[in-house]
Amino acid sequence: MPVATFVQPNRATQNGTQYTANIDQAIASLGQTGNQFAPHEAATPNMTVVVEGGQNQSGTLLIVKGQQTTGTITAPTTNPRIDRVVIDQKTGDIEVVTGAEAASPVAPDIPQGKIACCQFTLQTSTMAITNLLIVDERALFPLVGNSFRGALVRKAIDQSINDSTTTNITFDTEEIDTDGFHDNAVNNHLFTIPTGIAIVRLFAQIVFDANATGFRRCLILGPSSKYNISNQNNLGAIENVAINFMSKPFLVSSGNTFLCSGYQNSGGALNVVGAANGSMFGIEVLE
Repeated sequence: MPVATFVQPNRATQNGTQYTANIDQAIASLGQTGNQFAPHEAATPNMTVVVEGGQNQSGTLLIVKGQQTTGTITAPTTNPRIDRVVIDQKTGDIEVVTGAEAASPVAPDIPQGKIACCQFTLQTSTMAITNLLIVDERALFPLVGNSFRGALVRKAIDQSINDSTTTNITFDTEEIDTDGFHDNAVNNHLFTIPTGIAIVRLFAQIVFDANATGFRRCLILGPSSKYNISNQNNLGAIENVAINFMSKPFLVSSGNTFLCSGYQNSGGALNVVGAANGSMFGIEVLE
Protein backbone atom coordinates (compact mmCIF):
# COMPACT_ATOMS: atom_id res chain seq x y z
CA MET A 1 0.00 0.00 0.00
CA PRO A 2 1.42 3.47 -0.88
CA VAL A 3 2.30 5.69 2.08
CA ALA A 4 1.04 9.17 2.88
CA THR A 5 2.80 12.06 4.60
CA PHE A 6 1.21 12.84 7.95
CA VAL A 7 0.23 16.47 8.44
CA GLN A 8 -1.71 17.32 11.59
CA PRO A 9 -5.15 18.65 10.58
CA ASN A 10 -5.85 22.04 12.17
CA ARG A 11 -9.17 23.69 11.44
CA ALA A 12 -8.06 26.99 12.99
CA THR A 13 -5.02 27.54 10.74
CA GLN A 14 -5.85 25.61 7.54
CA ASN A 15 -8.34 26.57 4.88
CA GLY A 16 -11.13 24.18 3.94
CA THR A 17 -9.23 22.48 1.12
CA GLN A 18 -6.03 22.03 3.16
CA TYR A 19 -7.96 20.85 6.21
CA THR A 20 -9.94 18.14 4.43
CA ALA A 21 -6.88 17.02 2.46
CA ASN A 22 -4.84 16.73 5.65
CA ILE A 23 -7.60 14.68 7.29
CA ASP A 24 -7.45 12.24 4.38
CA GLN A 25 -3.64 12.08 4.58
CA ALA A 26 -3.67 11.61 8.34
CA ILE A 27 -6.18 8.76 8.12
CA ALA A 28 -4.21 7.13 5.30
CA SER A 29 -0.97 7.43 7.29
CA LEU A 30 -2.32 6.24 10.64
CA GLY A 31 -4.65 3.66 9.16
CA GLN A 32 -1.81 1.57 7.75
CA THR A 33 -0.51 0.85 11.24
CA GLY A 34 -3.77 1.24 13.14
CA ASN A 35 -5.49 -1.43 11.06
CA GLN A 36 -2.66 -3.99 11.36
CA PHE A 37 -4.21 -7.16 12.80
CA ALA A 38 -7.13 -5.08 14.10
CA PRO A 39 -9.82 -7.28 15.74
CA HIS A 40 -13.53 -6.62 15.31
CA GLU A 41 -16.94 -8.24 14.98
CA ALA A 42 -18.04 -10.02 11.81
CA ALA A 43 -20.05 -8.06 9.22
CA THR A 44 -23.09 -9.84 10.59
CA PRO A 45 -22.06 -10.44 14.22
CA ASN A 46 -21.82 -14.10 15.18
CA MET A 47 -19.59 -16.24 17.41
CA THR A 48 -16.41 -15.44 15.50
CA VAL A 49 -13.84 -12.63 15.62
CA VAL A 50 -12.42 -11.06 12.46
CA VAL A 51 -8.79 -9.93 12.46
CA GLU A 52 -7.63 -7.58 9.71
CA GLY A 53 -4.53 -8.32 7.66
CA GLY A 54 -1.09 -7.16 8.67
CA GLN A 55 2.64 -7.54 8.31
CA ASN A 56 4.97 -9.34 10.68
CA GLN A 57 8.73 -9.83 10.52
CA SER A 58 10.02 -13.30 11.34
CA GLY A 59 13.80 -13.40 11.30
CA THR A 60 14.77 -12.01 7.89
CA LEU A 61 11.35 -12.68 6.32
CA LEU A 62 8.44 -10.24 6.00
CA ILE A 63 5.21 -12.19 6.52
CA VAL A 64 2.14 -10.57 4.93
CA LYS A 65 -1.24 -11.87 6.09
CA GLY A 66 -4.69 -11.12 4.74
CA GLN A 67 -7.85 -10.82 6.80
CA GLN A 68 -8.46 -13.83 9.06
CA THR A 69 -11.51 -15.11 10.91
CA THR A 70 -11.50 -17.36 13.94
CA GLY A 71 -13.46 -20.57 14.01
CA THR A 72 -16.84 -20.56 15.71
CA ILE A 73 -16.42 -19.96 19.43
CA THR A 74 -18.75 -21.75 21.83
CA ALA A 75 -20.32 -19.84 24.72
CA PRO A 76 -19.61 -21.10 28.26
CA THR A 77 -22.12 -23.47 29.86
CA THR A 78 -22.11 -22.56 33.56
CA ASN A 79 -20.05 -19.44 34.35
CA PRO A 80 -18.55 -16.55 32.36
CA ARG A 81 -15.28 -17.10 30.49
CA ILE A 82 -12.57 -14.88 29.00
CA ASP A 83 -10.98 -16.00 25.74
CA ARG A 84 -8.08 -14.50 23.86
CA VAL A 85 -7.10 -14.23 20.19
CA VAL A 86 -3.33 -14.37 19.72
CA ILE A 87 -1.03 -14.03 16.70
CA ASP A 88 1.82 -16.42 15.96
CA GLN A 89 5.10 -14.45 15.94
CA LYS A 90 6.51 -16.59 13.15
CA THR A 91 3.58 -17.15 10.76
CA GLY A 92 1.13 -14.34 11.58
CA ASP A 93 -1.67 -16.91 11.93
CA ILE A 94 -4.32 -16.23 14.57
CA GLU A 95 -5.40 -18.68 17.25
CA VAL A 96 -8.06 -18.66 19.97
CA VAL A 97 -6.87 -19.39 23.51
CA THR A 98 -9.85 -20.56 25.56
CA GLY A 99 -10.02 -19.48 29.18
CA ALA A 100 -11.57 -21.25 32.14
CA GLU A 101 -15.16 -20.69 33.26
CA ALA A 102 -15.43 -19.01 36.67
CA ALA A 103 -17.66 -16.67 38.64
CA SER A 104 -14.83 -14.11 38.28
CA PRO A 105 -12.95 -15.31 35.19
CA VAL A 106 -9.41 -14.29 34.28
CA ALA A 107 -7.85 -14.14 30.84
CA PRO A 108 -5.75 -17.17 29.84
CA ASP A 109 -1.98 -16.83 29.56
CA ILE A 110 -0.46 -15.82 26.24
CA PRO A 111 1.38 -18.89 24.90
CA GLN A 112 5.09 -18.79 24.10
CA GLY A 113 5.74 -17.57 20.55
CA LYS A 114 2.42 -15.68 20.36
CA ILE A 115 1.46 -11.98 20.47
CA ALA A 116 -1.76 -10.79 22.10
CA CYS A 117 -4.43 -9.50 19.71
CA CYS A 118 -7.61 -9.15 21.79
CA GLN A 119 -9.70 -10.64 24.56
CA PHE A 120 -13.44 -10.88 25.14
CA THR A 121 -15.70 -11.98 27.98
CA LEU A 122 -18.44 -14.46 27.15
CA GLN A 123 -21.58 -15.07 29.17
CA THR A 124 -23.62 -18.27 29.01
CA SER A 125 -26.21 -16.22 27.13
CA THR A 126 -23.80 -14.74 24.55
CA MET A 127 -25.14 -15.29 21.02
CA ALA A 128 -22.71 -13.03 19.11
CA ILE A 129 -19.28 -11.49 19.77
CA THR A 130 -19.77 -7.79 19.08
CA ASN A 131 -17.33 -4.90 19.18
CA LEU A 132 -18.66 -3.99 22.63
CA LEU A 133 -17.24 -7.27 23.97
CA ILE A 134 -13.83 -7.10 22.27
CA VAL A 135 -10.88 -5.50 24.09
CA ASP A 136 -7.93 -4.61 21.85
CA GLU A 137 -4.64 -5.96 23.26
CA ARG A 138 -2.31 -5.41 20.30
CA ALA A 139 1.28 -4.41 21.05
CA LEU A 140 2.98 -3.05 17.95
CA PHE A 141 6.45 -3.69 19.33
CA PRO A 142 6.41 -6.57 21.85
CA LEU A 143 9.40 -6.53 24.18
CA VAL A 144 11.29 -9.65 23.17
CA GLY A 145 14.83 -8.63 24.06
CA ASN A 146 14.90 -10.66 27.28
CA SER A 147 12.63 -13.51 26.24
CA PHE A 148 13.91 -16.94 25.30
CA ARG A 149 13.15 -18.31 21.85
CA GLY A 150 14.00 -21.91 21.19
CA ALA A 151 13.38 -25.28 22.84
CA LEU A 152 14.51 -27.36 25.81
CA VAL A 153 13.63 -31.05 25.93
CA ARG A 154 14.43 -33.77 28.47
CA LYS A 155 14.25 -37.51 28.97
CA ALA A 156 11.57 -38.78 31.34
CA ILE A 157 12.88 -42.36 31.44
CA ASP A 158 16.26 -44.05 31.01
CA GLN A 159 17.44 -45.26 27.59
CA SER A 160 19.76 -48.23 27.12
CA ILE A 161 22.79 -47.59 24.87
CA ASN A 162 24.57 -50.57 23.35
CA ASP A 163 28.32 -50.94 23.75
CA SER A 164 30.52 -49.13 21.18
CA THR A 165 27.51 -47.90 19.19
CA THR A 166 26.66 -44.24 18.48
CA THR A 167 22.97 -44.03 19.38
CA ASN A 168 20.41 -41.25 18.90
CA ILE A 169 19.02 -40.04 22.21
CA THR A 170 15.24 -39.62 22.31
CA PHE A 171 13.57 -36.84 24.31
CA ASP A 172 9.97 -37.24 25.40
CA THR A 173 9.42 -34.23 27.67
CA GLU A 174 9.25 -30.64 26.41
CA GLU A 175 10.09 -27.95 28.96
CA ILE A 176 9.63 -25.21 26.36
CA ASP A 177 9.27 -25.07 22.58
CA THR A 178 8.44 -21.63 21.22
CA ASP A 179 8.48 -22.44 17.49
CA GLY A 180 7.73 -26.12 17.04
CA PHE A 181 11.34 -27.36 16.83
CA HIS A 182 10.50 -30.69 18.46
CA ASP A 183 7.80 -33.34 18.23
CA ASN A 184 7.34 -35.64 21.23
CA ALA A 185 5.69 -38.35 19.15
CA VAL A 186 7.49 -38.35 15.77
CA ASN A 187 11.30 -38.34 15.44
CA ASN A 188 11.64 -37.13 19.01
CA HIS A 189 15.43 -37.27 18.77
CA LEU A 190 15.40 -34.28 16.35
CA PHE A 191 15.16 -30.51 16.31
CA THR A 192 13.89 -29.22 12.94
CA ILE A 193 14.54 -25.59 11.97
CA PRO A 194 11.32 -23.77 11.00
CA THR A 195 11.00 -20.99 8.42
CA GLY A 196 12.39 -17.56 9.28
CA ILE A 197 15.30 -18.56 11.56
CA ALA A 198 18.85 -17.76 10.49
CA ILE A 199 21.22 -18.40 13.43
CA VAL A 200 20.95 -20.85 16.36
CA ARG A 201 23.08 -22.21 19.16
CA LEU A 202 22.64 -25.71 20.61
CA PHE A 203 23.44 -27.27 23.97
CA ALA A 204 23.29 -30.83 25.22
CA GLN A 205 23.78 -32.90 28.33
CA ILE A 206 23.93 -36.68 28.58
CA VAL A 207 24.09 -38.42 31.95
CA PHE A 208 25.31 -42.03 31.93
CA ASP A 209 24.83 -44.63 34.64
CA ALA A 210 27.86 -45.37 36.78
CA ASN A 211 30.42 -47.74 35.24
CA ALA A 212 34.20 -47.59 35.71
CA THR A 213 35.13 -49.03 32.29
CA GLY A 214 35.74 -47.12 29.04
CA PHE A 215 34.79 -43.58 28.05
CA ARG A 216 31.57 -41.66 27.36
CA ARG A 217 30.81 -39.28 24.51
CA CYS A 218 28.01 -36.78 23.80
CA LEU A 219 27.55 -35.59 20.21
CA ILE A 220 25.45 -32.99 18.42
CA LEU A 221 24.99 -33.92 14.76
CA GLY A 222 23.69 -31.47 12.16
CA PRO A 223 22.70 -31.46 8.49
CA SER A 224 26.33 -31.88 7.40
CA SER A 225 29.69 -32.68 8.98
CA LYS A 226 30.59 -29.01 9.50
CA TYR A 227 27.87 -28.83 12.18
CA ASN A 228 28.99 -31.93 14.08
CA ILE A 229 30.55 -31.41 17.52
CA SER A 230 31.18 -33.64 20.54
CA ASN A 231 32.47 -33.72 24.07
CA GLN A 232 34.06 -36.74 25.69
CA ASN A 233 34.82 -38.02 29.16
CA ASN A 234 37.84 -40.29 28.87
CA LEU A 235 37.34 -42.07 32.17
CA GLY A 236 34.51 -44.26 33.33
CA ALA A 237 32.98 -43.32 36.66
CA ILE A 238 31.89 -45.02 39.86
CA GLU A 239 29.12 -42.41 40.06
CA ASN A 240 26.89 -41.12 37.26
CA VAL A 241 28.85 -39.05 34.76
CA ALA A 242 27.34 -35.99 33.04
CA ILE A 243 28.76 -34.68 29.78
CA ASN A 244 27.51 -31.26 28.67
CA PHE A 245 28.60 -28.56 26.24
CA MET A 246 27.35 -25.74 24.02
CA SER A 247 27.91 -25.18 20.31
CA LYS A 248 29.11 -22.07 18.55
CA PRO A 249 26.44 -20.11 16.60
CA PHE A 250 25.37 -21.89 13.41
CA LEU A 251 23.90 -20.43 10.24
CA VAL A 252 20.83 -22.53 9.43
CA SER A 253 18.07 -22.92 6.86
CA SER A 254 14.47 -24.05 7.08
CA GLY A 255 14.25 -27.83 7.33
CA ASN A 256 17.76 -28.36 8.75
CA THR A 257 17.79 -30.97 11.51
CA PHE A 258 19.97 -31.46 14.59
CA LEU A 259 20.12 -34.46 16.90
CA CYS A 260 21.89 -35.51 20.07
CA SER A 261 23.69 -38.86 20.21
CA GLY A 262 25.57 -40.80 22.84
CA TYR A 263 28.43 -43.29 22.77
CA GLN A 264 29.95 -45.51 25.44
CA ASN A 265 32.35 -48.48 25.48
CA SER A 266 31.87 -49.96 28.94
CA GLY A 267 31.81 -53.49 27.53
CA GLY A 268 28.02 -53.86 27.70
CA ALA A 269 24.80 -51.91 27.51
CA LEU A 270 24.65 -48.78 29.68
CA ASN A 271 21.76 -46.46 30.48
CA VAL A 272 21.47 -42.80 29.55
CA VAL A 273 19.65 -41.33 32.56
CA GLY A 274 16.31 -39.54 32.33
CA ALA A 275 14.48 -37.78 35.20
CA ALA A 276 14.64 -34.13 36.24
CA ASN A 277 18.41 -33.69 36.44
CA GLY A 278 19.29 -36.13 33.70
CA SER A 279 19.82 -35.85 29.96
CA MET A 280 18.59 -32.81 28.03
CA PHE A 281 18.90 -31.13 24.64
CA GLY A 282 18.33 -27.47 23.79
CA ILE A 283 18.33 -24.95 20.96
CA GLU A 284 18.35 -21.16 21.19
CA VAL A 285 17.45 -18.75 18.38
CA LEU A 286 19.97 -15.95 18.01
CA GLU A 287 18.53 -14.44 14.83
